[in-house]
Amino acid sequence: MNIAFDSSAIHYSHYRGMGKYFKSHIESIIEIDKDNNYFIFDLFNDLELDEFFCEKNINVVHFDLGKEAEFAFEEYQEITSKLVTDFVKLYNIDIFYITQLFCINYLSLYTRFLENKNCKVVMFLFDVIPHLFKDRYLADKNLKKNYYSTIEHYKYADKILTDSQSAKDDLLKIVNIDEDIIDVVHSGPSYKIDNFVFDNNDYFEIKKKLNISDKYILTILGDDYRKNIDGLIKGYYNLPVSIIEGYQLVIVTDIGENTKDYYYSLIDDDKFIKEDRIVFTGYLSDRDLITLNKHANLFVFVSKYEGFGLPVLDSWQLGLPVVTSNNSSLQEIAKDAAILVDPNSTESISKGIMEALVEEKNEELRKLGLLKKENFSWEKNAKLTIDAFNELRQNNHHIISKVNENQKEKIAFFTPLPPFQSGISDYSEDIINEISKYFDIDVFVDDGFPLEHNIFDVDNVNVYNYKSFNSKNYFKTIYQMGNSTFHSYMFDIIRNNRENNIVVIHDINLLDALYVSFGVDVFNKEFLDYFNEDFPDYQLNGEKVQELFLNKSDFFIENPINSFISNYASQIIVHSEYCKEKLLKTNIDRNVFVVNSYARINSNVNKSESRKKLGINNEDIIIAAFGHIHKSKRIIPVVNAFKEIAKTNNNIKLYLVGKPADDLVDFFDDFITDNNLEGRLIITGFISLDEFNDYIDATDICVNLRYPYNGETSGSLMRILSKGKVAIVNDIGSFSEIPDDCCYKIPDKRNLSDDNEIKVIKNAINELIENSDLRNSIGNNAKQLAIKELDIEKIGIDYRDIILKTNNDPLLTDEVLERINLTLKNKGYNYYDALSIAKTLAFVKGEKIIKKEKGIIVSNLLETICGENKWKK
Repeated sequence: MNIAFDSSAIHYSHYRGMGKYFKSHIESIIEIDKDNNYFIFDLFNDLELDEFFCEKNINVVHFDLGKEAEFAFEEYQEITSKLVTDFVKLYNIDIFYITQLFCINYLSLYTRFLENKNCKVVMFLFDVIPHLFKDRYLADKNLKKNYYSTIEHYKYADKILTDSQSAKDDLLKIVNIDEDIIDVVHSGPSYKIDNFVFDNNDYFEIKKKLNISDKYILTILGDDYRKNIDGLIKGYYNLPVSIIEGYQLVIVTDIGENTKDYYYSLIDDDKFIKEDRIVFTGYLSDRDLITLNKHANLFVFVSKYEGFGLPVLDSWQLGLPVVTSNNSSLQEIAKDAAILVDPNSTESISKGIMEALVEEKNEELRKLGLLKKENFSWEKNAKLTIDAFNELRQNNHHIISKVNENQKEKIAFFTPLPPFQSGISDYSEDIINEISKYFDIDVFVDDGFPLEHNIFDVDNVNVYNYKSFNSKNYFKTIYQMGNSTFHSYMFDIIRNNRENNIVVIHDINLLDALYVSFGVDVFNKEFLDYFNEDFPDYQLNGEKVQELFLNKSDFFIENPINSFISNYASQIIVHSEYCKEKLLKTNIDRNVFVVNSYARINSNVNKSESRKKLGINNEDIIIAAFGHIHKSKRIIPVVNAFKEIAKTNNNIKLYLVGKPADDLVDFFDDFITDNNLEGRLIITGFISLDEFNDYIDATDICVNLRYPYNGETSGSLMRILSKGKVAIVNDIGSFSEIPDDCCYKIPDKRNLSDDNEIKVIKNAINELIENSDLRNSIGNNAKQLAIKELDIEKIGIDYRDIILKTNNDPLLTDEVLERINLTLKNKGYNYYDALSIAKTLAFVKGEKIIKKEKGIIVSNLLETICGENKWKK
């Protein structure tokens, strides 16, 4: 499993109990658990986390919402919420662990967006102190309202962890939840002292610095009403004078002079006790704390309430006798190993201290504490937590929400369908069947489609001619847009129906579709306006665009044409981060979603059986390329590389599985004859999908290359990956996004001469022929990638969520970016601060900042939010 902790508890409480708890908690879990993968989701760009968790089994992923979390406030909550859901999706997080709801209120928003997802939610509960002392902590109406609305978010948890039964019982009195989802995982001590070397010189030095005598009573606490410093001081000054003169009270807390004066004013002047009997230490390092703890005569901790009470456990670890309160978790953990007193009674506190200082009792308490502390360790804490994680894996508490069968929204779907010979036809058939679980669907096709030909397996999908379409009848309309004439009939409909439409762009460059549909007229002024929106720096005229197009210029790889469609879409779906970046480069306000192309996962790949059906010998080495055979798939250099390999390898065959383009038919006839490759270079022509799959099963090495590149993904490649086959691909566009260990990458053609390209393809095929271990490793990795990322059920859910999304307003509008600009300027941010925040905002727009130092969207946003601010680097 992939498990992520949010960093809020550590960030807001580095040196106090909460922060110390989670550092030790996380550290212990990752030391023990080697089966799961761990992440820290950090919204504060807290680089100290890198230092603390370096060389440990955890990946710290940083974001930046401002030095004071300015960009996490209510006005930016949609951005914050999308940040966490995108993080969860990118890293395939199975469990998201919210460490402290009340550190930063916006963390409670996360649960809203994690609800009904595959990701489980774990939350930690320290205590419900504000509720128990509401007159003091919740006197402000807004604070009170916020607290109770936040605590209700525990209802969204799949599992709640807490460090005491007392805290669990208190939560159950406030929030109506099942007690079985709350697990008690007691804390371990604050410090690891096994390897701590005690130095008497340290002790003498700190005693001298703080004016501490040889005997003292110690307490460690924050300056908070609940910590009961005034009650302790009153109890101390209620002791007999002989004890006060014999034992100083050392209070480890960081307070100001005015606060000290208040506490000194509590002294009973009738006893004529000197103020030096009480020592306020101020802030101390961990080493000084441990040293003082080790040499104290008694530890007293009389808090009015604690979620756990780590100082008690820390004192036991050092062999100290303890006096503590008879309430909350303190009673729970200290029973039978400490003297329990009423923190609201001066007499009870005094009596407990006097009893604990009696030599025999003092020694007894030391022994009892050392025995009791064995019940509490970080190893036990970690094992219980890992058990809770594994329980969530077994029990699927979150059930993916499904649309009510009787209340499905009705959508329209524009696409070519089989028998039209288009990869998008096959894609759409499968996608429509999958999302018909969630929607009623009317499919609108072009003239010439046989409407009587029903290819769908379900009753709630109907097919109509596009001329009968009326957008008012549908919740959303989806257009499958590719770079061919199969999609021309959609152009005007998309441009005339801008509301509630979703365009799925399969090819980021749609210029071929335009040109083939409209011919030279495509380069008239109307379309030039859209071209120049795509690349405003060029302001090309029609003649120049036509020249670049006809010469197949690389210009259109870097500057794809699509605004004549994409500018009219309320939502856009693409299949790669590459395409998303290209769309956002020219218009940051576009709503673009990445949905992977899909594959049907089939574990029953039988190469021998498929070869038998196809008449292929088992001894042959089969190289194959799949889909329509075009020059852009580098078919000519592929067959030339094959020609060279075939000269020395008699068992190798090359299958081109698909229909060749018209301009290649004569070429192949001549090439096969001239090189004596009859029966070794085989072109299948258009075949059924079942035969297509058989050929993939029968193949040893698949070739799936591209150039020129239109931003497309390859449906054939998805099938290849899902069947665990090795594919040779170019390192270009969406193909670059496939992990390196899941395919065999060769350079972009633009970096190779024609001769070098043939040589590189030849070497790649030869290496894979000779190294079966490499083939098998890549194939296995490809199969796992497909299972994890490409399963059609997952893709159907992604489609469903985007279709049901009703707010199509972009998160980063000009207004929002201007507000961010003003905040940066007013807060005195520098260039690097702005860059860090721009990276976070770019992640929300889809640029994976953890992979890129400064990509297209970061640069765009940085320029926008900086505006006229001339920050210095």
